[in-house]
Amino acid sequence: MQINFPHSFTRYCMLIGIFFMACKPSSQIPVESPPQADPPMRPIMTIPTEVEVEGKRQPVYHGSREMLHDLLHTRLDLSFDWEQKAVIGEAALDLKAHFYPQKELVLDAVGFEVNWVKLLKGRSGRM
Repeated sequence: MQINFPHSFTRYCMLIGIFFMACKPSSQIPVESPPQADPPMRPIMTIPTEVEVEGKRQPVYHGSREMLHDLLHTRLDLSFDWEQKAVIGEAALDLKAHFYPQKELVLDAVGFEVNWVKLLKGRSGRM
């Protein structure tokens, strides 16, 4: 019994064969050993996930910070210094006291350099 395949199938098989022959390296490629990595850094502070209470292990409750202000709006005017890997800009924050009037505002800006802060009262922007 003779099976006649279409010419496209034969060409397809030939292309697959040529592809696999072409992908096989003709010589052994030298493999360099990876550079020795620095030992992993140990954490400075660990946050416990469980505590023992009355002989039982229980998960630790990590509540959020006390909410003293509501952030209503943020306006950013940024530019980037790619060579220094820095962001230069200005941020305007619209805030209001969450419940009680506040005398201080804590900005948790890790790695930021704050050059000046201006307090504007009301929406008009007058001091």
